Amino acid sequence: MRDVSARQATLQARDCAKELRKVLVVAALAALLASCGSGDGARIAPMSAAEAMTPAAATTTGTRDADVRSAMKSAERAALRRANVAFQADRIVSPAGDNALEHALQARRINARSAGAAEILADIGPAATSRVQAMIRGGDHSEARRVIALLEEAAPGSLTAISLQRQLAQASPGSASTLAANQQR
Repeated sequence: MRDVSARQATLQARDCAKELRKVLVVAALAALLASCGSGDGARIAPMSAAEAMTPAAATTTGTRDADVRSAMKSAERAALRRANVAFQADRIVSPAGDNALEHALQARRINARSAGAAEILADIGPAATSRVQAMIRGGDHSEARRVIALLEEAAPGSLTAISLQRQLAQASPGSASTLAANQQR
């Protein structure tokens, strides 16, 4: 089982690395183009504000921006695909690093307005909540803490996350100090 999880984590890391490489290549090409000479040994002077407003400058900048947007959209789609696959495989909150909740959050980190990520997060909320409650009842408090932190990231200040934190604090050793610390946030 751990070999499968490790393999999945490795595959996920490769997918993320590919998407990151695309973004870095676009950024490197942009930097390279900006530092290129005209071919006769002369350096290109930086653009003035007026030159930057010309249609030619806008086209170059627009192309670069479009490339970055395209790479970011591709990375978002890949994260959403992984979230859907994990959801369908009932990997709602575990294993760590390869579950629907973490992949949806990754898509939202890429695009804060991602409708797909918002939809997946809304769909998995109840299942994630029941999984955390089972973890708390089963004494798996460290895993419950990890998932509660993810739920808090998904919906900061949500009543669900606050309720789960309280349940965990009551079940954990030293619950009074843990609950007080969580309420001070």
